[in-house]
Parts: sequence; C-alpha cells; structure tokens
Amino acid sequence: PQIENGVGMVPLFMRDAERTLRSARHMGDFKVTVITGASAFGFVSEFATKLAEKTGVHIVTTAVENRLFGKSVTVSGLVSGKDIFATLDSKDIGKALLVPDVMLKEGEGMFLDDISLEKLKEMLKCRIIVFESSPRGFYTALKSLK
Repeated sequence: PQIENGVGMVPLFMRDAERTLRSARHMGDFKVTVITGASAFGFVSEFATKLAEKTGVHIVTTAVENRLFGKSVTVSGLVSGKDIFATLDSKDIGKALLVPDVMLKEGEGMFLDDISLEKLKEMLKCRIIVFESSPRGFYTALKSLK
C-alpha cells in the first residue's frame, strides 16, 4: 500500500538512483527530453542533473501539466498524450523524448486520452522511447541512444 500511494516510492527511487549513478558511464554529447508529472519533477530532475554530469548527455526534464484532469492532479500515471503535446509543441526535444511507461495504458501503447505513441510521435515529429519508470530504466533507455 505504501508503494501504491507514493509514500514508499521516493525511497525506492533514491536507492535505485544511487546505484544507477555509481555505474553510469560517459555516452557522448547529445540532447534528450524526459517527461514526468509535477509531483515527481524534483526527484526526477535532481537525478537527471547528476546523470547528465556522469554521461555527458544534455537531459531536459519537463513536468507535464495535467489539463485533462486538472492542475491538482500531478502524478505521472494520469498524464495524457494531448497534455504532453501541449507542453512540448515547438520545443527542441533533442535526439528523443523519453516517456515513463506509467503514462501509458498497460499493454496498449496508448495514453489515457487514446492518443497512441505513434500519433504523438507524428504530432511532435520526434523519436519516442518508453522506459521502465525507474532510474535504471531511464539510464537503460539513454544507453540505447548512444
């Protein structure tokens, strides 16, 4: 229950972030954008900054405002495809947009508003990589780009 309601997720995230940073290696000079919900932004942003220092990758962390359910809904799992588009339209995303898997309906490759990954890719005109929602998952996705 503590994991599901978010209380236990932060310590798990921090522990995984420490382990991931210890093993992170330089990858080269390229830019990516990673998205998250507003509630996780501080933790994700701090990890991304440290990971960027270790890897040489320019990582832009962006919190997506929830327009579908309202600004008070800040969790990553309730972000919609249209919200992502509204946040990133006309932005320089870099080599790829990294999307945590919790933003998609399980096993469907669709956001809550029925926007598919392919549709979002067309709308933003960028490569999209879905990653397991953890520091290790993010690092693995980054390694796939080098």
